[in-house]
Amino acid sequence: MYIILRGSISVYIDASLTGEEPGDPFVTPAGSPTRDSPDGKRSKQLERVHYGKFIIKYESGKHFGEAALVGKDKTRNATIMADEDCDLLVIDQHLFDRCLKEQQERELLVMKNFVEKHSIFSHMSPKYKRLLELSLRRENFAFGTPIITQGERHKALYFILSGQANVQIEPGKHQTQYSHLWPFEVGSDIYSQEFEWLRESRRANILRKYEDPAVWPTKPDSLVLRRTEGYAASERSIHDKTVCLCSIQQGEILGDTELVQNLSTYMQTVICTTNTETLVLDVKNLDRVTGKRNALTLQVLRQQVMEKMELLHGTHHGQQVPFLHFLYAKLTEQELPEKKALPPLKVGIDDAPFDGIST
Repeated sequence: MYIILRGSISVYIDASLTGEEPGDPFVTPAGSPTRDSPDGKRSKQLERVHYGKFIIKYESGKHFGEAALVGKDKTRNATIMADEDCDLLVIDQHLFDRCLKEQQERELLVMKNFVEKHSIFSHMSPKYKRLLELSLRRENFAFGTPIITQGERHKALYFILSGQANVQIEPGKHQTQYSHLWPFEVGSDIYSQEFEWLRESRRANILRKYEDPAVWPTKPDSLVLRRTEGYAASERSIHDKTVCLCSIQQGEILGDTELVQNLSTYMQTVICTTNTETLVLDVKNLDRVTGKRNALTLQVLRQQVMEKMELLHGTHHGQQVPFLHFLYAKLTEQELPEKKALPPLKVGIDDAPFDGIST
């Protein structure tokens, strides 16, 4: 077993163990050496592609190699490549068996049971489940620390094993985060979704209230509220700009909505209210085992996200977040009636063309 004191390493696994085809695209971890140096000369670095597919990157403080020491056959099932000069602490088999084996067996068993029983992964073949076990990593968060932060790049799914956290959203930031989807009222307008000929006119009508200076407020909302409802109401509105959407606990998944809706950044901030234990799965590793081989995984995940959005967007706090209504409308759009085209105009007797001859 090796503990990284300084530096970083990358883990690779042979394609025959993952079920991937040899022609699948090779993924290079960020920061790893490339084949060609900046001056155009061929680098002397090893051809990493021959060692399999990139799985995960470890930095200082992490450890690797314990799986082979726990296993009965003591066979290494992955290749470790140094991304830079590294200092490692080496623990041999005898010391490992005496001090660490029992604890590592428990940790590996947690990973195995999680993959076997979770509804998203339970249908997968043993090869892919084994790949997921190697890809998962455990992260613990102390009270008051954020697990994810609104606006940060979406790069992983977080599965909460224990603990509790609050989900907080700043609705005012969504327009900047997802400017290509704004205004959100257009996407959640059921009439423009069902009736194609109304789409452009209703979109223009919604945009008009943001573009027409005649409808722009002339005074800040806080000033209007202070004069109409009092100072306390004004201060409360400032505080309420951050909406505490709900509390979550064991079994919740973070980052699933962003994955299903193809959002590049997290739409919410999640802050621990107790010490919280999670398992983390990088999106690139999930992509590697889904797609054509395990399409059911994304279908199950999409259904769970739809059920979550259905519950949240109708709550008191959810109604204060327009982006939730947009997401729910997009998820349920496929279940709406087929879009209807404008029916042809019927020509009546009175509307028949006059040929100049009267009878």
